[in-house]
Amino acid sequence: MKSVYTRRSAICVGILSSLGLLSASALSSCSGRESSHAQHEGSERVAGPIHWNAEVCVSKGALSGEELGASVIVNGQAETSRIDGNDDRLFIGAGNELRSYSKATGELLCTQAIDGSWGNIEQALALAGDYVLVFCRWGRVAAFDADTLEARWNVSVISVEDEDVATQLEGSDQEPPIVVGWESTDFAIFDGNAYIGVSSYELAATSRLACIDIRTGTLQWNVTVDSRIIASGNRGYPYASPYGLLVPAGTEAACLLVSYADGEIVQHLEVDDMITTGFSHDGEAGDVVYFQTRRGTLCRVAFDGDGQAHISCSTDGLDDDKRTPSGAMPLVFDGYVLVNAPTIDESAGSTVLDPDHDASNGACNVFDAETLELVGSVPAREIESTPTLVDGSAVYLGEGGIYRIGLDELPNALEMTELTTEVHRTHQAWDQPLLVEDGTAYVVSGNTDRQNLYAIALG
Repeated sequence: MKSVYTRRSAICVGILSSLGLLSASALSSCSGRESSHAQHEGSERVAGPIHWNAEVCVSKGALSGEELGASVIVNGQAETSRIDGNDDRLFIGAGNELRSYSKATGELLCTQAIDGSWGNIEQALALAGDYVLVFCRWGRVAAFDADTLEARWNVSVISVEDEDVATQLEGSDQEPPIVVGWESTDFAIFDGNAYIGVSSYELAATSRLACIDIRTGTLQWNVTVDSRIIASGNRGYPYASPYGLLVPAGTEAACLLVSYADGEIVQHLEVDDMITTGFSHDGEAGDVVYFQTRRGTLCRVAFDGDGQAHISCSTDGLDDDKRTPSGAMPLVFDGYVLVNAPTIDESAGSTVLDPDHDASNGACNVFDAETLELVGSVPAREIESTPTLVDGSAVYLGEGGIYRIGLDELPNALEMTELTTEVHRTHQAWDQPLLVEDGTAYVVSGNTDRQNLYAIALG
């Protein structure tokens, strides 16, 4: 299991309006069409496999008087959202700013400041048609035009009850008052609606699961889930199946199938431990979904003709005293499923508390996608971010660099090679997947002082 990274609560002098029923008052700045020059403001051409490198976000404490170019400067830690993109642009949230970059050159094309009452952009970001959707820390989802980043709508996804609790906290003896911070799942997009779950570590162990009309910003429904669902990590769920949303039941050992119509739980599928990864989809197998539990158990959810979900699990290759090292989702390919092998001592509680834990001593297991039989294994650096299938290989961002696991010889052999150590995963990008198109991988990497956006050749 990965250690869920919980940021400290934002400290705010304002009153509960910070949770915000305010309209956008942000300013947008966009450049014209891309220049034909090879290098642009905010990007740097780098020799070797890195096409370009754009500095996105820098903490104020790391300035040291140096020239910053087009970076966002934040008072706290340098934090960025996940990235998404269309044919020619990449979108990323950096502190309290939404940004778009040219895929080809790394040129900064548009910026949009986020209303200060919403809090910084959290990890959740998704491109939905003509809109870019983001979740902001103090409980709001906002939509922006993908071309201009002009604000379209925003809506609160926290409940009146949550606001009441926040009011009590704000009326406490603490000075300045604490504004409740929210963390979110990814967005799931289905039939014109966006679905997202949010939880707060300042409040009770419950979550909100919301459905929003993407075109209008109308909140269709907003229900309580009796568990802190972000305890399962933040990536790869909810999963939008044809029959409903699949959502981990947080700290409970179960998977939930939730109705699109009203958010009610349709099915409760029990597993052997809490779910610690998002859901991976096999599009060639009639909508079959895979995930891992904290023990490393590989689970498979399939639907029958009536839309009923059925779950099967495999404990092959497990060690009763170990658990999975990260939140990386399974990789489904050509009738196989690639997953992390458990490596963390159960008694340690976390990688930080396990003095013998070494990411270089990990392993990857490969299962038959239909039978869940273990068919291969390879010693490898732990898969610390969800791998991407590229030309018959699994490519992923790890703690020490970007790695490729050759899959062509399955089930007989696996081979792992190191592509580059110039870009690597840090604790600021727990499960940062590579966005891969036309032989180029786009990824965010950095630390609490600085976050950069990279374009990397995978040839």
